Amino acid sequence: MKHLMAYCLTLLLTLTAIQPAWAQNAEMTFNLQPRFVAGQQARYSLWTRRTTVTEVSLMGRQRKQQASYVINGEMTWSVLSVNGDGSATCQMTFDWLSLNMTMPDGSTKINDTRDGTAEVPSVWAVLNAMVGRSVEVTMNADGTATAVTGTDAMRSAAGDDVDLPEDLDFIETACDLATLPYAPAQASINQSWEAAFRWTHELGHMNHAINYTLTSVRKVQGIDLATVTGNEILTLDLDQTKLPPQDNVNVDIALEDGNITSQILLDLDRHEAVGRNVVMKTRIRTTMDNGENAIVQTTHETIHSQALRISETDPTP
Repeated sequence: MKHLMAYCLTLLLTLTAIQPAWAQNAEMTFNLQPRFVAGQQARYSLWTRRTTVTEVSLMGRQRKQQASYVINGEMTWSVLSVNGDGSATCQMTFDWLSLNMTMPDGSTKINDTRDGTAEVPSVWAVLNAMVGRSVEVTMNADGTATAVTGTDAMRSAAGDDVDLPEDLDFIETACDLATLPYAPAQASINQSWEAAFRWTHELGHMNHAINYTLTSVRKVQGIDLATVTGNEILTLDLDQTKLPPQDNVNVDIALEDGNITSQILLDLDRHEAVGRNVVMKTRIRTTMDNGENAIVQTTHETIHSQALRISETDPTP
């Protein structure tokens, strides 16, 4: 599925590039903000590949290893109700999920909720707890998510020994799915705007400073599509409580480089994302020094994510 999805999204991005742009002028503007409609629904195909390369240096000796995993899945996004100020209560449901791991030795581990394959039981337990249990999302009129409910049911299904994503992770997922948060109501071609988020990270929290630009608006297969590009600078707020205890060892952790590039395609009729292509790259250096020897570990990570709308449903009259 990942190859088909990547092909479809690449084709869609290519089509937006070759289609003639509107006869745009400096005074033409486009509304990129969400327009929530009760009963509206969309289904998305999701794919993420996370590749981690770790380099370790100790007393002049070097060691390097690589591991990766690929997540596939489908999610249904529904608008349950809309308030007078344009905010809404929405719902997201994972229809199925799979996670295939490639270990440093080259072996693979498959986990898939569709057929029950669970080569890593702890991973499968997380996926299975998240599938089919809906999460309600409180959405602001500007497309930002502020709260979620329903994750307790997932945690109950997973059990006490299984760690599920935090609520903030589900809020991040909602912000990165159907809407483009903080987008302007009147944007002209090549206009830029800023946005900022703070999401969870294994080492604490990652701050995202984003610059978005509306690069084009084109009609593709009868749909008016806006292409928005994003460039992000990342900074890390370290949480010492997330680090393992290190007796008599001085640990220094620094994010040496972190950035994200993205392309988002917006359906201007439904005010909804059609596709997203996001690449996040980080380099984190960890130095552990006991006063006699120092171990330096450099972790290079690339997370490539794509979301593609595969169906949409309008409210029943």
